[in-house]
Amino acid sequence: MLIAISGPLTCLAGGPEKAPEHLRPAGSHHPRLDLETWLQHYPYESFIREVPDRDNPQGTPRRIPPYGQIIEHPRHLFCVEQIRRRVASMHNLGKPVPVDLFLWATARPQRPYLTKLGGLPHRESDRPWPQSRSGVPYTFLAQFCFADSKDISPRQLPGEVMLVFLKSKESYFAAEADDVVVEWSGLKLRKAMTLAEMPAPGFVVPELSGVIHRMNEYPESRQLFYESDISQSYLLPVTQSTKIGPVAFYIQGDPREEQTDLTLIATLSAFHLRSPRFDTDNDWQFLDMRTPVELSRDERRGDFGRYHMSLGDMGCLYFFLNSTGQVIVTMDCY
Repeated sequence: MLIAISGPLTCLAGGPEKAPEHLRPAGSHHPRLDLETWLQHYPYESFIREVPDRDNPQGTPRRIPPYGQIIEHPRHLFCVEQIRRRVASMHNLGKPVPVDLFLWATARPQRPYLTKLGGLPHRESDRPWPQSRSGVPYTFLAQFCFADSKDISPRQLPGEVMLVFLKSKESYFAAEADDVVVEWSGLKLRKAMTLAEMPAPGFVVPELSGVIHRMNEYPESRQLFYESDISQSYLLPVTQSTKIGPVAFYIQGDPREEQTDLTLIATLSAFHLRSPRFDTDNDWQFLDMRTPVELSRDERRGDFGRYHMSLGDMGCLYFFLNSTGQVIVTMDCY
């Protein structure tokens, strides 16, 4: 029997059949994904689609093999991982680069400083809230916790928790220097801000918590995947995903080609709550939500909503550290 979707997060990230009693390994802060358990229920063959043949609708359906995915939901990661493993059994993918990828859950974070979207930021109560020149409060978008990622992050990080604020719902384009504000906090605070002290958001931001997964990216395998017959192969060497780490899929090109002193520390990728491309499999869009949520047409509109964050047309925010320790934010979309 599959696990209930209403339980706490500690009972959910282990996989659809088996939930570990202690989700966090020793020394871990975030809940961790038990990928091997999930993959038992999502083998490579489960991502093969069968569609009617247009030229012969009554004949044998066409089989469409798995293809590269933007990682919005757990199934997308499982698909990418199964394709990579299949290719790796025949070819060398090159030197692996470790990253900490995040999948989302609807439950609140188990600790206030953990990686999340929206909600209450982990910051000191007496710290001035970011605001525009005209005095309009910024909206809290996300926070990244680097406590589990110190071995893959630069040593000179200004803090352990990175907070991200937007001036407006369009300012993820970062057209102006003050469109995106980044702050840093420690894990322990003298006096944490309360929800009553927080200004009201200027737009709807999804409130989701991150479940961490240490995985490898394979930037040296680009040519290998490009020469394969796998559709959307460009999403396979390095994933488009929300993660901490030094590599990312750059939609329109690597900004470090123009500014060479930048070190990538994190990536925030868009997502939508929508029916997957797979015809019949639309479960587990979040790690603690097996049944898809029905959203109204109005709820699906706009850049932000209860369960979507477009960032342009399925874009990304990239967070770099420059040589002086300043965070530089760039944005890209399709």
